[in-house]
Amino acid sequence: MTDNPGNPENREEAESGTVHRAVATAEGGHVRTEDGAVSSALGSPLNPSQGAPTPENLLAAGFAACLHHAAAEAAAGGDDEGDRPVRVRTTVGLDRDDDGRYALDVRATVFAEGMSEDQQEAIAREANGIWPFGGEHDPRFTVSVSPGENKPPG
Repeated sequence: MTDNPGNPENREEAESGTVHRAVATAEGGHVRTEDGAVSSALGSPLNPSQGAPTPENLLAAGFAACLHHAAAEAAAGGDDEGDRPVRVRTTVGLDRDDDGRYALDVRATVFAEGMSEDQQEAIAREANGIWPFGGEHDPRFTVSVSPGENKPPG
């Protein structure tokens, strides 16, 4: 699948408002996006010193990149990319609850150079409203897990 909305495979997605879609496959200790932009061995969060990124490293980078785009848009007053320098730092923690289920603890900080504390707070608040992971139980962020067909992706 390509990101071309003119492609018949993507027409339904384009009509439904999808801005961009990425596909990745993890298998045998390696993860790769379909377009080849990301291809990496995977480290284990239970043994992170293997020299390869853990899923939490990749999530932290993805969350930082996504929130950075939203913060730049907020700093620019709604333009696609702001001319004000913004920086985003995210921390992703892998936790385990009392039932043994894994949980993520994601914390993000938005920095905007040359702006007052009030302005930075406004940018962070607006960016949190723009990006799809803002707020608890936000219906804009959905995850579905379903079984795949018993054949390799093609």
